[in-house]
This record gives sequence, C-alpha cells and structure tokens, in this order.
Amino acid sequence: MFLGIDIGTTSVCAVGIDGGNTVFTETLPNDSAVYGRSYEKLQSADGIYGICKRLFDKAASVACVESVGISNQMHGIVYLDKSGKAVSPLITWQDGRGNLQRKTDSYAKELSEMTGTKLATGYGAVTLFYDTENDQIPPQTHKICTIGDYVAMRLCNKTAPIMHESNAHSIGLFDIKNHCWNERAIKAAGMDSSLFPEVSRKVCFFGRQMRGAAVYIAAGDNQASVYGATRDDAAVVVNIGTGSQVSVILAEYSEAPAPCETRPYFDGKFLITGGALCGGYAYQLLKKFYNGTGIGEMDYLQMNTLAEKAIGKPLPLFDVKFRGTRENPAETASITGLTAENFNAPALTLALLKGESRELKELYGIMLKAITPRKVLVGSGNAVRFNPVLQKIISEDFNLPLTVSACSEEAAFGAALLAAGGK
Repeated sequence: MFLGIDIGTTSVCAVGIDGGNTVFTETLPNDSAVYGRSYEKLQSADGIYGICKRLFDKAASVACVESVGISNQMHGIVYLDKSGKAVSPLITWQDGRGNLQRKTDSYAKELSEMTGTKLATGYGAVTLFYDTENDQIPPQTHKICTIGDYVAMRLCNKTAPIMHESNAHSIGLFDIKNHCWNERAIKAAGMDSSLFPEVSRKVCFFGRQMRGAAVYIAAGDNQASVYGATRDDAAVVVNIGTGSQVSVILAEYSEAPAPCETRPYFDGKFLITGGALCGGYAYQLLKKFYNGTGIGEMDYLQMNTLAEKAIGKPLPLFDVKFRGTRENPAETASITGLTAENFNAPALTLALLKGESRELKELYGIMLKAITPRKVLVGSGNAVRFNPVLQKIISEDFNLPLTVSACSEEAAFGAALLAAGGK
C-alpha cells in the first residue's frame, strides 16, 4: 500500500492506495493548537507528528505500507535545532505577526518592498523577518522547515530537512525561475540565509521509517490536491476547504497577474493559483450564527436545503472576505442590496454560497489575462463535494459542467500518488 498523509489546519487525513484503488482512509482532528499572543496562530509540531504517527500505525495494521507521501498546510514554519528537534510550535499560515506595524507599514508590506517580492503575513519568510527584528528566534535554531518536512524528518529520524519547491515557494523569497532561495533578498532583509534548508525540484526519496517504509519529502497541499483531483492539464480546479483556491496547470513558466501567483508543480510544470482566505470557513461562520440564535441546532444539510429555497429569487450581494485578503488583511465581509423580500435565511444562505464561488470566478477571470480558457472544470474539497447547491453555482459561474474529483481527500490521495512514484 502507498500511503498519503495530508496535514490540514483542522484535520489530518491518511489515504492508502493499492493498484489505483483506495484501500484505507482515516481522518483525525488536528487538535494541536497552542495558545500564545493575540496575533499568533500556533500548533504543536510534535503534537501533529503524533497524529501522523497514529495514522501511519493504523494504516500499517491494515496492510504493509510500502511508501509514504506527505502534503501539508503551506506557508507556516517550524524552527529546528541541529539535532532536528522542533524548538518552536508550528507558526501557521494564519499567524498575524506580519500585519503588525513596523515603521511606516506592516512587516509583510515592508519586507515585500525591501525584496521586490509579493509576501503576506503567515508566510514563513515574513515570520522569520519579524522574529529576526524582534529577537524572537529561539537561540538553538539551526534551520526552518514546514510542518510536512518536520513530520518526514521524524518518521525517518533525520536531523535536517529537504524541502520540495512547492513548500519553499510558499514560505517566500524563493526564486522559482532559478530553483533556489533568493539569497540577495534574504540578506538585504537582514535575515540569516543559512536557516533556509536544502531544496529539491522533485518529490524525492528521503529515508525509511523504522518499519521499512520509504518516506518521500513533503509537498504543498495546493499542489497535492490538484494532483489528486486531476491529471488533466486542460482543467481548471476549484477547491474549497477552510480556505479556497482556483488553480490551472502550466507546461511552462508564465508570470501570473496579481493577486494570483505562479507556483512550482510536478514534472517540471507550474500552477497559477488564486486563493481566498475564507472559503468554506464563511459557511461555518453562518452555521455558527444560526446556531447562536437559540432556535435550535442547524446542520449543513439543513442549510443546503435553505439555500435551495432561494434559487431563482432576488438575492443580496454577500462578500465573504471575513478574513480579509492577502493583499489587504483589513478588508471585511459585507452584505449589500438587502430588501424586505430578501432579508431571510434562505436568501442569505444562497447569497453566501454565491459569494464563495464569485471570489474564485473573479480570480479565474484575472488568470485569463495570462492563460487560455480551460475546457474542463473539476471541483474538490468537502465544501464542494457535499453541497449540490454550491456545485450548481460553480458550474454556472464558470460556464462549464462540473466534475467532482473521484477521491474525497484529494491532497492525501495526491500525496499517496506521489509516494507511488515521486515527481
């Protein structure tokens, strides 16, 4: 069996495949949160490894695990000492220290201007920049890595990470054209370039777990989920989980128009991806709002039924930027166009779903300045898979029939495919 483990923000999933068939699936909650300052979003690196190890052990009790692939939540970093031990929590992609004021602007914006690279809070390079300037780097620190790199190290008992380009690029200050860290920019920002780890263009063999399973280096969850959803280069992939992305595969490098970005992929290819910070989290917030009214518990199935009742009726315009955007973290969600006729739960629910899809449709429209239109539309992520109303909205917005990916855990499935061959 080839095992893929996806380390998400709220859950960790494992998928085992054999002969192209899924033979094992298990998901555990990511309950590793560590509480710190108000702006920090932290998770226990060792706690996450423990969850991954439990999943590996359970899979190994079902069938022999030949190899392991890993995908992980992107952008965040862990500080490591010389022995490969984590000397900090995982500082996640949701961390807010980069939005704090530096001199005339935020740390993220001033580092972007200093280096000529588009960066946002939560990116590892921004975290490192803030911690460098505020003397918050643990004194034992020898390297930084992503949480997927750390889990791979722990599985193999290694002391230093090797980072795939997908994760390196997600940290920031990685030269995607020359496949290396941007040493000039790192040094210009006053950071220690020796903290940045070795990078590989391929998802290569890394080591062996003590039971003998081959372990491959980790890949970013955006790339792994696209790989798990489709291998059709003509597809546009819409993924909605906690956040959301729209992605297309490119055979050759092409500069993405802002706010989209070009990312490393596999087999020497690239992705153009546009991401929204809220995605399915907006639907979760609406559910929480309904359940806070005291009229009884509302589940997602009931909310989907509510939304269906408003189809074909006038709706308000629901902007779902509850977490702002990477370009403007201060941007907020809003509802406009409310009338006596559409100020009701069905209309609000459907309007929110349309807002989720509209963000991605607008990002795809920006992509079309640099790419040819895609002819295939693939949906992935549980927010799409289990919501027929959202599926219909996405299909209408993109003016293409929507196919939902065959595997329900695309990133873990993609990681398992990578474990089967490496890319």
